[in-house]
Amino acid sequence: MNQLSVTEGHGGAASGLEVVPLLFRNTGTTTCRLQGYPELAAADSSGKQIFSARQTPRGPAGGLAAGDSTPPAVDLKPGQTASALWEWEAPATSKNLSCAAIGSVRQVQISLPASPGQTTLSWNISGSCSDDLQVNPFVPGTTGRQGGN
Repeated sequence: MNQLSVTEGHGGAASGLEVVPLLFRNTGTTTCRLQGYPELAAADSSGKQIFSARQTPRGPAGGLAAGDSTPPAVDLKPGQTASALWEWEAPATSKNLSCAAIGSVRQVQISLPASPGQTTLSWNISGSCSDDLQVNPFVPGTTGRQGGN
């Protein structure tokens, strides 16, 4: 994680779905490889994890192309960016947690597969009552969609 910066891209909402691309920019001086999925956990203000994101090859708004279920290896040269789409339904009826528990989420902890360290971003979601948080695999570019679509 020490040669990657992690930020939120420009997201949006439509038909009860909220979407945010997570951007992983290589800030180092050597090429790095991302493959698979980032690990996301919703946490309270003290850092206690409340629930984790499901890793899915694609969601309603993006991810891998239809029929493809193998995350690509993304080689990032210095300055290049990869992304992973973070999606959730909001508002929705939570099947596993109460809306009060969802309301206590204040941050999202992001880590990489087989890599030490994590990055924490603020939870900027208002009105969400869904614990069906999902994340799609790393893909090249900033859209979170394979092929940039």
